[in-house]
Amino acid sequence: MTDELVPAPAPGVEKVELESGPVIVSLAGSLLRLSETAAVVWECLPEGGDVDGLVGDLAEAFGAPADVVGVDVRRFLRSLRDLGLADEGAGVDASDPDLAPRSKPYYLDTEPSP
Repeated sequence: MTDELVPAPAPGVEKVELESGPVIVSLAGSLLRLSETAAVVWECLPEGGDVDGLVGDLAEAFGAPADVVGVDVRRFLRSLRDLGLADEGAGVDASDPDLAPRSKPYYLDTEPSP
């Protein structure tokens, strides 16, 4: 268990539903296209809490291993912070080499279990 906190969306950043799918946009002009699953993670940000709790909930909902989901969620949160789309206070260790971006996170292509 870690003390990482789920970051809040940065001021001026919103999720918008387009015909092509969900995107995050900022007043500064950043745009990030989301898979449906990444959109679920984004929707959890305002609820706060700790990253481990979020990971556990997502792993259960998607029927995926918590260790894999954990790495993917932390990568996503790190990307949000690096792009200025989430608070700098995000409790994700930017120096962790295991969180380096990869081309396609496992959980982003998985639909939730019924």
